[in-house]
Amino acid sequence: MTAAAEHLLPTFECATCDHIFLRPETAQKPVSARVKELLKSNVPPLHEERLELAGIAAQSSRAVADLEQRIVQAQQMLDALVRERDIAAEHLKNAKTLLHPIRTLSDDILREIFVHCGKEWDDFYLAHPLHDSIKTTLPPWTISQVSRQWRCVAISTSRLWSSISLDFPSYTANHAVSLSFKLGLCLQRAPKCDLALRIHSTTDLSGHPIFPMLLMSMSRWKRLRIDVPCETLHSLSAYAGFLVSLTTLIIKDTPGATEHLSPISTFHLASSLKTLDVDPRVLVHLHLTWKQLTHLSSWGAHSRRSLEILKKVQGVDASIKHLSFKFSNSKIPPFPLNESDPPVLLPNVVYIAAGETASASTSIARLFMNINTPNLDQIFLDYDHSGPVEFPAIPLDNRITYLTLYCNLAAQTRTTKRLIDFISAGQSLDTLVLHARGIGKALISKLARESNRKNILPCLTILDLRQSTYDGVAHSLIVNMIASRRKRQKEDESLLWQLHLDSPLVLDDPQVAAQWKNLCEEGLDVEYGS
Repeated sequence: MTAAAEHLLPTFECATCDHIFLRPETAQKPVSARVKELLKSNVPPLHEERLELAGIAAQSSRAVADLEQRIVQAQQMLDALVRERDIAAEHLKNAKTLLHPIRTLSDDILREIFVHCGKEWDDFYLAHPLHDSIKTTLPPWTISQVSRQWRCVAISTSRLWSSISLDFPSYTANHAVSLSFKLGLCLQRAPKCDLALRIHSTTDLSGHPIFPMLLMSMSRWKRLRIDVPCETLHSLSAYAGFLVSLTTLIIKDTPGATEHLSPISTFHLASSLKTLDVDPRVLVHLHLTWKQLTHLSSWGAHSRRSLEILKKVQGVDASIKHLSFKFSNSKIPPFPLNESDPPVLLPNVVYIAAGETASASTSIARLFMNINTPNLDQIFLDYDHSGPVEFPAIPLDNRITYLTLYCNLAAQTRTTKRLIDFISAGQSLDTLVLHARGIGKALISKLARESNRKNILPCLTILDLRQSTYDGVAHSLIVNMIASRRKRQKEDESLLWQLHLDSPLVLDDPQVAAQWKNLCEEGLDVEYGS
């Protein structure tokens, strides 16, 4: 046998299982140097070499055929192994699927999980972009298409279908029937259930095919955000008597609305209405039972309109407790009321949130000048501008315990002094949340307690300085201020026990660092981050 033939191995098979043994005992020898040399030229091989090459050709032909056969057999064996591997993997997957704990969950647990998968009122009433509850590629529609059990649980869970958001600009005209059908399913799957509804449309809906279906569900509307043209609101007024369950009404965007609208009586019979948040252009034209409201908001409001609205909820018989206003575009006139008129009396108000932009600066201060809130407990003020800030004048006998303040102290040097004067009136204030830009040494020093002066904020126990920046204030000064508030100068003073900061203080002085460590170990609760 020639050298080439010696390396042609036969096919070995296992006597037990007939599997082919493919690994050769020896490897094929590489091409010889003489062959490589001949291939690089046109010189013919010698006579002896020709005889040897003829033998190699014959042997190699048989070797190629044999190897091809072995390759086919190996490929067949590999394919068989792959098939077996795939079957085994499928068995494993099926077993894990069938043994998954979710298959043993009771309907009550599934129902609770499903409720957290869907969008409810708090998830979509302020959401942008708008949520579309009719879209079948979103929960709860997708949940009801997984299995028979899931479908039964999903369909029988009224809460999944009782929060509905309709975005009409996204619906095409030829889908009106489909839209009506899917809305009908939602209403059918939430029988006798209060509805939380958001309706958004840039065109009048009174002629839309879905309008009658909305009318049929009005008696179940509990929370409603409706951003539609005034024509639609007027169309609903004929059915005002059905809104007996309505507790929350939000109208943020009214296309085409102006300050010269005809009265809107759609909600004047809503006897359960407590919370109102309405576009100021529409708010003054609403006919309501104002005295029953407990929460009133009008963000983006003109200040002049705000006082007109507050007059409707004033008096000892008014239920209003929470007020929220965002002032822009126009200021309250210096004398919005007659000089002989007393301030608007709001005896039950315990919370006021007010904000102003640059175009309406001083509006917050003027608002407080014209209201009387003897039981006010919490204030949230947002000065969303870099201009002069005028803080409201607070009576010394106030009962305010919680103050949140957003402002820019860096823009005007006198703003810090005004802020100090403002918070100095907070004799009952126990929580101060100060999100201010440009806090300087003057404010930090004034917050510190000293034995030889009258200190401010005697009842302060919680101080929140997150989202604040400092102007030339070393962190050691903050530590000294905190340390002073961990000691009583007078018996009636409270100790600061909780501090909120964005990040840990940077203290290079070992003595100050040790002082800070002692404060934390002695009971000061310091929390970092949002």
